[in-house]
Amino acid sequence: MADLTIDKSLLTEEEWGDSDLFRKHCLSDLSCGTGTLLRAGYHRVSTLHEHAGGNLESLRRLHTAAVEGGIIGTDVNPIAAHLTMSSLAALGYGDPYGNTQIGWVSVGGEKGQTGSLEYFATQRVVDLFSVGAGKFADNGAKNAVYVQDASIDWTLMNPPYSRTRGGLSAFDIGGLSEIERKACQRRWKSLVKNEAVNNRAGLAASFLALARQKCKPGGRVGFVLPLSAAFAESWAVTRRMIEQEFENIVAITVADRRASGKQSLSADTGMEEMLLVGTKRSTHGRKGQNSVANVYCVTLRQPVLRTGEAGVIARSIQSALKQIKASSINYSIRVGDDEAGQICTFATKADGAPWNPLGVLHASLALAANALLEGVIRFDEHVASISVPMSTIGDLFKVGPTHDLIGHLSGRDPRGAFEFVPVVSPIDAIGPDRALWKADSHTQKYMTVSLTHKGMSPTGVGSDAKREAMRQFRSTLFYARNMRWTSQALLSAVTTYPGMGGSTWTSLQHDDQRVLKAFALWANSTLGFLVHWTQGQRTHSGRSRTQVKALAGVPCPRLDQIPKTQLEQAAAAFDELSTQSLLPACQSHTDEVRKKIDHAVLKMLDLKGDNIPGTVATLQWLWCNEPSVHGHNREALALLEPTLSRQQP
Repeated sequence: MADLTIDKSLLTEEEWGDSDLFRKHCLSDLSCGTGTLLRAGYHRVSTLHEHAGGNLESLRRLHTAAVEGGIIGTDVNPIAAHLTMSSLAALGYGDPYGNTQIGWVSVGGEKGQTGSLEYFATQRVVDLFSVGAGKFADNGAKNAVYVQDASIDWTLMNPPYSRTRGGLSAFDIGGLSEIERKACQRRWKSLVKNEAVNNRAGLAASFLALARQKCKPGGRVGFVLPLSAAFAESWAVTRRMIEQEFENIVAITVADRRASGKQSLSADTGMEEMLLVGTKRSTHGRKGQNSVANVYCVTLRQPVLRTGEAGVIARSIQSALKQIKASSINYSIRVGDDEAGQICTFATKADGAPWNPLGVLHASLALAANALLEGVIRFDEHVASISVPMSTIGDLFKVGPTHDLIGHLSGRDPRGAFEFVPVVSPIDAIGPDRALWKADSHTQKYMTVSLTHKGMSPTGVGSDAKREAMRQFRSTLFYARNMRWTSQALLSAVTTYPGMGGSTWTSLQHDDQRVLKAFALWANSTLGFLVHWTQGQRTHSGRSRTQVKALAGVPCPRLDQIPKTQLEQAAAAFDELSTQSLLPACQSHTDEVRKKIDHAVLKMLDLKGDNIPGTVATLQWLWCNEPSVHGHNREALALLEPTLSRQQP
C-alpha cells in the first residue's frame, strides 16, 4: 500500500533527492498503532530518495527531518505510540533529534474525548505523554501534535472498524467506563454531523473523512478498510465523497483469501478487507452535483504475504493502471508469466453505488453483471435488452421493516413488537402473527415455503400500536437479506399464507399476485442472482448480506409493465416450478430446475435470440466459479471440477 500511495510520479527526481524532503512534505497516520504503516511509508520515501542519488549523509538528514516533524502519528494507546516513536528512531543512525509529531491523544474523560477524531474540530490535539516533545501550543503550556487542514502529502492508515451495533460498541476501549463510552459516542456524532459519514459504518468511515480534511490537493491517501466499505449501504455516503473528492481511485481486495488460510490484512479483525488508494482532487463539483468518476477495482488471486512480494505486486498494479487508463476497460495484472489478478474500470456516477466489480476474478463477468443493472445482457459479442425498464425493488414493492422493529426470538434481548417462537408443524404455520423469520436450507428448497415462527405478546414486549403497525407489512412474497450461496436455494420465496418478515427474510407487498410470482421467478434465476450479487456485501465468502435500505435499491425489471399474456404465463410457470426441489445457489450450473426457471424468465422478459440461453448458461457457470459464491464449499467445488475439465458448461 505504501508503494501505491507514495508514487514516484508525485515528485520530480530532484525533489526525491532532496535531503530536506520531510521538511517540505508530510506523512501521517492518525491511528498509528505501533507504527507499521509509518515505517512502511518512511522506507518507501527513503528508497525513492536513494534511487534519486541519495547518499549516507543525505539519508541521515532525511531521517532526522522525518522524526522531527515530517512524520505525524497519533494513537490513543500510549504503549503503541511509544513503540511507533522508538521504532522510527531505530531506523536512523543514532543522531539526536528535537521535537517530534508522534503523540498519545486523549480518549474518554468528562468531555468524551475521541482521540484523533478531535482533529475535525481543531488543528492541534494535546499530547498526553512525553512520547515526543511535540510542537508547543500558543501559550507554551502544553505539548500538542499539530495537523493543519489541507497540509498532508501522504496518509497511510488502518483505522479502527468498531461500531455500535449488535451488542458491540464504538469506543469499547479498556479502562473506559460506560458513562465515558457513551460520552465518546455523543462527541463522535457531534464531530462528524456535517461530514460524509454514516455512523452505522463505524469509526473507519470517520477516519477516512478526516483524511480528506487534512490531505492537501494532489495529496494521496492509502487505507486498509473492511470490504463492506465497497458494498454496504451504510458506506454509500462515504463512497460518494470518495468519488467526488478524489481521483485515481484504486480499490484492491483478494478473491481467494480463504484458500491461503489468511483471512484479513489486519492482525485482529478476522474479516475480509480491502485497500483504498486515491488522490485528492484540486477541485470538485458543487455539493450535491454528481459527476463521473472511475474506480479501478483490483482483484488479486492470492493474498500478498511477504514484503518483497508486495513491492512486485504494487509495480504490476501500477503498470496495469497505465494500460487500462490508456486503452482498456479491464487488464490482466501479471508477474512474469503468471496472472496475479485483474483490474477493471468501474465508471460510477459519483452516487455512492456499490463498487460491484471488486472481488470478482473474471473481469468479463463483472462487466456483464454491471450491464445487467441497466437491463442489458452483454457478454462476448452477444447483446440483448430486457423488454421492460429496469427499476428497483423499492419502486416496485412496498418493502417491509427490519426485524428489530418486528420483534425478537424468545430468550433474546427484548426488542420490537413481538416475541417469536418456532412453529411446530406446517399446520401451526397458518394463523395470525406468523412470520418467515429464518432461512432453513433443509426445508426451503422449493419456491413455495411455510412460515417459520409465530408471534407472542407477553407483558412488557411491544404495544398494541406497534403490533398493528407490523401486521400492515404482511405478505406472501419475501426476499432474503442474508443469502448463503453455499447452502440456500432461494433468494425469494412465496408463502401460501401471509406473514411478516424476520432476521433473514423481508416482506415485499404488491396488489397483483401475478407480479409476486413473476418476481419470485426473476429473483431465483441466474439473472436475479447476478443482480443481487452486485449489490450485496461480500464481507464473508459464500454469503451476500443486504441491509433493508440497500435491499430497496436492488435493481429489478418493472414486472408490472410486462404484457398481460406474458405475466400470466410467468405466473403459470411459477405454479409449475414452485413445487420442484432446487439445489443450493452455488450449484446452479448443475440444477435442471434452475435451468427451467431461467428459460421461464427469458420468455417473460422477451429476451429472444438463439445465443441468449447459452450466454446466460455461461454467465451462470462463471458466477458459480467465483470464490465469493462457492465459498470453498467442498460439494460445490467437487461439482465444478468435471465442468472445468470440459472447459465449458
